Amino acid sequence: MMIMCTTEVPIQHDFDGKVRRIGNVFINYDRAGKIKRAGSVYISYDRFGRLSQVGGLRVTYNRWGEIVNICLLYTSPSPRDRQK
Repeated sequence: MMIMCTTEVPIQHDFDGKVRRIGNVFINYDRAGKIKRAGSVYISYDRFGRLSQVGGLRVTYNRWGEIVNICLLYTSPSPRDRQK
């Protein structure tokens, strides 16, 4: 699969070489150097250092460390559903 970009997005790095900003999205890191937040999306890791949650998505692994499921944790009801 090939992805074509038609516009260039500026990427800013800090003195350590970490990406701090992509376009208008700021990237925040924790003390261990892992991405903690990208814009308004929070990212968390399990005790093995693997992704466990990205925003409202939960990442599940099998015992070999392979991703087996990514599920949506919650959804907000649409206005149409609230009117019923």
